[in-house]
Amino acid sequence: MDKVSLTASMRSNLLSLQNISRQVDATQNRLSTGKKVNSAIDNPSSYYTARALTNRANDLDALLDSMGQAVSTIKAATTSLETAADFLEQAARSKPSCLTRSGALPPLRAASVRLQALAWPRPLKCKTNFVS
Repeated sequence: MDKVSLTASMRSNLLSLQNISRQVDATQNRLSTGKKVNSAIDNPSSYYTARALTNRANDLDALLDSMGQAVSTIKAATTSLETAADFLEQAARSKPSCLTRSGALPPLRAASVRLQALAWPRPLKCKTNFVS
């Protein structure tokens, strides 16, 4: 194979072009990943700082999701309790003697309305217009 002879200026230009090519590749990698530093080799201090901040952000995101689920659960429970209270009030207006033996509406406590009130442990013994 024939050897290619390069002058000193050609060799210098070739090395400059190779260096520019490496820099373009690094810049494109940064743009595609969105990270300024992609490995500890580039800049160890910035890399580990960014990694720690990313881990912290992931932890906070998980906490935010948990809080959102808790808020949803509380909203659902509140809606259920309000619906149960409305149902009991409607039942008290239509047939008060069906709710308790004494004919009085059981006291509604905001924090302790039981789900058993919806299930009625035994069937109602009075005649109603409801179809079960």
